[in-house]
Amino acid sequence: MHNSKGSAQEIKPKDLYGKWKVKDWLFFEEVNENASDHKSRMNDYHRCLNAKVTIDSNGIKIQGGNNICYFDPCEYNFAENPRFIQKKIVADDNYTKQEEGAEMIDSNIVGKGFVQLLDKQYCKPTLTLLDAGCTQSYGNFTMKICIINKNKIGFFMGEELLILERN
Repeated sequence: MHNSKGSAQEIKPKDLYGKWKVKDWLFFEEVNENASDHKSRMNDYHRCLNAKVTIDSNGIKIQGGNNICYFDPCEYNFAENPRFIQKKIVADDNYTKQEEGAEMIDSNIVGKGFVQLLDKQYCKPTLTLLDAGCTQSYGNFTMKICIINKNKIGFFMGEELLILERN
């Protein structure tokens, strides 16, 4: 039986090419902000939802010039030499709850809670990541594309996660 959604294991990087929209934007860092800063961030958050994203051989970019979602364009063709990474999904413990996905950076595991943020129905034993090849704002971590299926992915940037659905 063929799964029409396509499992992460059968997805080729070029299968991710096309138009997407932002469904959610999650922040993992502790933000010490006053009420005005919080209101401003929430305004940005609401503007970011439904932002249009294009993935193609030139990389990843959000449509429009106002850098909505604080997303720097990723001008790298990750399909040329794809680097897939498998992360074993584990039951959450203090480490995975505290790290909120950051455990993936330096280990071969990911907490079930993080995966549930991406997709509540996801029930496979591993999560496939595709290294997008673009360095993120803090340090030498490159953005990872968390693949749920051909129609739902996440951009994990260490301190935040953009969840996208096919347009």
